[in-house]
Amino acid sequence: MTRRSKRSSRSPDGAERNPESEGGIPASVEGAARPGLRIAPSGRRGSTKARKGSPSAEATLGELRGRLLEISDLSASAAVLAWDQATYMPVGGAEARGRQCSLISRLVHERMTDPGLGRLLDRLMAYGESLPHDSDEARLISVTRRDFERAVKVPATFVERASALGSSSYDAWRRARPNNDFAAMRPYLEKILDLRRDYVEFFAPYQHVLDPLIDEMDEGMTCASVQSLFGELRRELSPIVRSIGDQAPADDSCLHGAFAEGPQLEFGLGVARAFGYDLERGRLDRTPHPFCTKFSAGDVRITTRVYPGEVTQALFSTLHEAGHALYEQGVAPELAGTPLGWGASAGVHESQSRLWENVVGRSLGFWRHFYPKLRAAFPDRLGKVPLKTFHRAINKVERSPIRTDADEVTYNLHIMLRFDLELELIEGRLAAKDLPEAWRRRTCRRPGGHAANPTSASALPTTATAACRTCIGIRAASAARSRAIRSAMC
Repeated sequence: MTRRSKRSSRSPDGAERNPESEGGIPASVEGAARPGLRIAPSGRRGSTKARKGSPSAEATLGELRGRLLEISDLSASAAVLAWDQATYMPVGGAEARGRQCSLISRLVHERMTDPGLGRLLDRLMAYGESLPHDSDEARLISVTRRDFERAVKVPATFVERASALGSSSYDAWRRARPNNDFAAMRPYLEKILDLRRDYVEFFAPYQHVLDPLIDEMDEGMTCASVQSLFGELRRELSPIVRSIGDQAPADDSCLHGAFAEGPQLEFGLGVARAFGYDLERGRLDRTPHPFCTKFSAGDVRITTRVYPGEVTQALFSTLHEAGHALYEQGVAPELAGTPLGWGASAGVHESQSRLWENVVGRSLGFWRHFYPKLRAAFPDRLGKVPLKTFHRAINKVERSPIRTDADEVTYNLHIMLRFDLELELIEGRLAAKDLPEAWRRRTCRRPGGHAANPTSASALPTTATAACRTCIGIRAASAARSRAIRSAMC
């Protein structure tokens, strides 16, 4: 779906700007018609004379870092509010929380689109170009410019509206989830779809309506590249799933029964600590749907959920989120408070979480060490279960309705199904009201498929699709996103 907009670029208040009044630079050129961001004519870029090592360049870079630290701290405040809403906030606080998050989102956006920030980036242009391309300073200037150019395309009013919808939608999802009440979520999903379509128009022209959304989460990826990747993966994966499905399934009865919540949480956190998760800079809490969030280099938190009748759900969700947290805790301290102080992309983040959850956490060598500890925690349930039986059980390949519960083989089929549905939703080929039926029909016909109500924890798709990761979270709609890692539904 190719979209060619008649509009020129927009100022932060949404007003159209005429490229002719900005030196004749086409609206499609990055940086054209941005308040505070002057693009010098060819051959004169960086004529501000700031050079490597000059006092003026160092001072300007220090001023840039100061502004970015303020933006980071405000964003962290929003992330704290989002974390609280997902963990401890009483239900009565939802309305006020939406208002609070909207206010902070607007304040962040105002600072991120301040013309003064654009002028700083202009002054630093020559300095950045004089540095090695991969130096921290050069990347800081480049990435900040990229974020600034994205932000100034989005009106502050839109940012507030997106944040408010994100908060109210999450509250509605929490209430609808226990009863699989898709009808209650449908109006919110329709509003989210409309909001995302409005959002991508700020970045027109584009080749496909999903491209701006994907690029925001995994820079350089497009709808076409994701479709190509998934097409190849599906061709290779589907026969494997069918072949395994033709065999007798592994017996996983040992994983089901009475498993007290306290020991489950304690064991999972103990494994995360053994991986390297630093509790001096993090903590574990319970939530309806697991996530990881970062407030600062010294505060990276994870959440999990516990099923008293099953022993692995809390464990593997904890290991998955610990993988995200390890990545964030490993970022160089000197990058804190800047756009470089976060994970590189959604795809890289997910590679780390699934590495620790699956490659390490489901391996036989891992359980040779940890299984005696788990048996000691649940002697009545696992005391007589051999390691081989347990290891086979946790690697069972089967049909499953929920992505986060899926095994290593069928997990990617869940991702591809969600991508297909989200693509059709945002293109308008699938109406929100028809999503449950489309979900059931396609899950039943796919290898490993099993129909489920799409209101369940990871079954309700959002529309901010990224490569290898769907359900990114409705708060990613805000251009002034809190930078919380997977801060809503992951």
